[in-house]
Amino acid sequence: MIKNDFYTPEVQGAYSMHRIGDFELEDGGTIPALELAYATYGELNEAKDNAICVPTWYSGTHQTWELVYIGPGRALDPERYFIVVINQIGNGLSNAGTR
Repeated sequence: MIKNDFYTPEVQGAYSMHRIGDFELEDGGTIPALELAYATYGELNEAKDNAICVPTWYSGTHQTWELVYIGPGRALDPERYFIVVINQIGNGLSNAGTR
């Protein structure tokens, strides 16, 4: 794996990893040991109806969303919404693990 310090918590901000496991692709291939990086902002309300899922674009990360769109008074206000930003497969944070 190529190491790139740009894709670290020190540069991109805090995030968590969710293990998917072997991920079967529509064309018959498999991504082994897939892990998705994600970040959350805000709180899920009791009715569980304030969640927003945001996928990133190629090379974009949750930090880009946080710097531009997420924050009090912004379009994605964590005081109103529970926001989950999922980093795209292959963007430098989400990855296919090794066996």
